[in-house]
Amino acid sequence: MTEKMVTDEAAFISDVLRSEAEAITRLAVRISHNSADSLDFVKAIDLITASDGHVVVSGMGKSGLIGSKLSATFASLGQPSHFVHPAEAVHGDLGRIRSNDVALLLSYSGETDELLNFAAILKADGVTRIAISKSNQTSLAKISSVHISLGDIEEACPLNLAPTATTATMLAAGDALALAVARRNNFKADDFHKIHPGGMLGIGLRPVSEALRFQVGKNLTCVPLEATMKSALKTCGEGRRAGALMVVDTHGRLAGILTDGDVRRLINQHGAAALEKPIADCMTKHPRCLPAQSLVRDAVRMIRELRVDELPVVDTDGKPIGLIDIQDLIALKVVRDQFMQTYITERDGLILVVAADGGLNRGTAQQLIEEVTKHVESGATQVVVDCAKLDILSSMGLGALLQIHNKLKKHGAQVRLCGLRSMMVQAILLSRLDKIFEVYPDVNAAKLSFRPVS
Repeated sequence: MTEKMVTDEAAFISDVLRSEAEAITRLAVRISHNSADSLDFVKAIDLITASDGHVVVSGMGKSGLIGSKLSATFASLGQPSHFVHPAEAVHGDLGRIRSNDVALLLSYSGETDELLNFAAILKADGVTRIAISKSNQTSLAKISSVHISLGDIEEACPLNLAPTATTATMLAAGDALALAVARRNNFKADDFHKIHPGGMLGIGLRPVSEALRFQVGKNLTCVPLEATMKSALKTCGEGRRAGALMVVDTHGRLAGILTDGDVRRLINQHGAAALEKPIADCMTKHPRCLPAQSLVRDAVRMIRELRVDELPVVDTDGKPIGLIDIQDLIALKVVRDQFMQTYITERDGLILVVAADGGLNRGTAQQLIEEVTKHVESGATQVVVDCAKLDILSSMGLGALLQIHNKLKKHGAQVRLCGLRSMMVQAILLSRLDKIFEVYPDVNAAKLSFRPVS
């Protein structure tokens, strides 16, 4: 494929997207500036919210496919809804419609015979009808209780035949109606969670307290502010433990947090003498924490924002109730475990680029170590770890990078880091790993650094 062909097709695709976007924009402008058009939407909202029945959506062909999606949207926003095919309606499916339902009828032309026949039956049965078509002069508009006009729309199809811009605008109008109904009904996130208990949406709306594996009073002990490092570490006990200690003041309120990474850094710097230090001098004071009423999605957002592995969860008095761990979120599948892809970009220089996509943390650090070691042992002497797509770089992730450096050093190899976000760079500076690693803005700059200076 030539460059000209690529350019031509890219331009065509852009034109299609632009045509559909412009059609939706024109409708939005009309509703904003034309009181009659906006009033039709308001009347439709009034009819749906006043009904205690279902929104029965119907349409033929492409409009019917749009209708199926809109019915699902209404249902997901708390408004009972189902789809009825207009041709099937006269063969028994009329029994699925009750007098207190509201019908939403879709046809851009407004002249589809099957839909018009269906609408006439609904009118005779006293069922409220909301229609969406191109103008208030269509047959469908005239047989409806309320009509929403999409206006004259030219299809994005070069032949002006395949429904494209019209269906996109119809879908947008239907979505707007469904969301406006939900807004009128004061539909909240809690309501959404009740309807979506499964999947990523539902999990993200669960209370964070339900996701706590480490809970104070069960398998997690808080450390008093006056404790030494040695006595604090003894409280961890044996077996499975959290990756951090929470420190509380005399009132039981959270005063600080001490992570496994903090302990390693202290021992590296001070040796065994670090164990005699007061924990108050070693902990992170007044750490960011989550209120107990927070949702799982709030924990995901904060862990990504702070680039940490653990977050304290506190009650309304600021007293810890538990610790949310990155592994808890990975188990819930709301945070991706590390996906690691390796590929050698240059053989002549024996350069290996390891792309880290996801989160480099306690659960994934070993994967990166093993991946890099495998290639170094097979001959790679210059390694670039590309962090451009890295969501999380925890203290364990930093430890993994240090282990990689040490392994490479034994094999006479070198490592460079690139693509790090500003907060990750700050973490490396605070850990003093900048004395060990050379950090570059991108892969090309990192690869160039391996070249000998002339």
